[in-house]
Amino acid sequence: MPVMDGHEATRAIRSDPRYDSLPIIAMTAQAMAEERDQCLAEGMNDHITKPIDPDLLYRTVLAFAGQRVVPRASAASPAPREAAATEPLGIVGVDTAGGLHRVGGNERLYHAMLRQYAEDQAGTPAALRAALAAGDMKTAERLAHTLKGLSATLGIKPASEAAGVVEDRIRHGRLEGIEDDLMAMEEVTAAVIAGIWAALPPAAPTQAPGSADMAAVIPLLGRLEELLADSDGAALDYVLEAQEVLARVLSPEEFAGLTREVQNFAFDEALVRLRAIAARFGTAATAGGDGAALGAALSRLETMLADGNGEALDYALAAQELLERALSAQEAEALLREVGNFDFDAALVRVRNIGARLAPAPSTE
Repeated sequence: MPVMDGHEATRAIRSDPRYDSLPIIAMTAQAMAEERDQCLAEGMNDHITKPIDPDLLYRTVLAFAGQRVVPRASAASPAPREAAATEPLGIVGVDTAGGLHRVGGNERLYHAMLRQYAEDQAGTPAALRAALAAGDMKTAERLAHTLKGLSATLGIKPASEAAGVVEDRIRHGRLEGIEDDLMAMEEVTAAVIAGIWAALPPAAPTQAPGSADMAAVIPLLGRLEELLADSDGAALDYVLEAQEVLARVLSPEEFAGLTREVQNFAFDEALVRLRAIAARFGTAATAGGDGAALGAALSRLETMLADGNGEALDYALAAQELLERALSAQEAEALLREVGNFDFDAALVRVRNIGARLAPAPSTE
């Protein structure tokens, strides 16, 4: 979408006998029986409607993968603590517990998706009106369809229902009187977007980064580059985990663009942006030598090791080049081996010994 929809893609796949047995599962915001019948007639094997229930999705995929499906006791509803975790948001018109369940209980991801919804969908009603005025029914229907699906996924039922009415009118050519429905859609969407920004205000403008921020961000950018180059979906979680550090160091435009591209799984574009950011940091990041960067990296690693945080391994690997450049080859290899073996106690002793050795000598004045 929008170049090729699922129907066209399925017809193309089924036209090749090599893929006769390939399972195809429709995931669509269209819940009507006629849509399901069309999908099955075109050669799809099953049909799942949005908002996607993760448990149903997993069961369906596993069934077609030939694996035994074990029902989960918690599948019927989100865990109480998840509902409680988002309850303070108090956004009118948003089922935060349901939305959180549909993103696997990842509260940070859910909040990021709500913010992105508020940014991306604010202009949808105007864009939809412009498409209708230009007679571009395909674009108008797609805009309404996207708003309906995204709203449903995030638990924004009023906007989803209002967009669904507009989409149905456009699809069936019932445009007379559509302005009333457009206004209703615009009003509920604007209201929920205002509620999102009230509950989740945009990040404050970044200030000039300190040396510790710059030192900490270098291994983060290195690890993120690896994930993006490998098209690894873990890049999304990694960006969300690192967003506080990134927001302190990147410009607002860089931070917004990078997070948006990663969240949209536009990894190629994100990789280009990330490398441009890294190139910009090149001079500033190395201007003070490796000493400051190494000190900050060792401090961060020490904290993670002391907490038994398994992400210490990712951090050590991201900082590997710095460690090998600043330490002896034997020392860097030993540290990486201990962290890689999750021998955090031994690694912690080594990090502290390195830190004590590299600490400036006390002044005699």
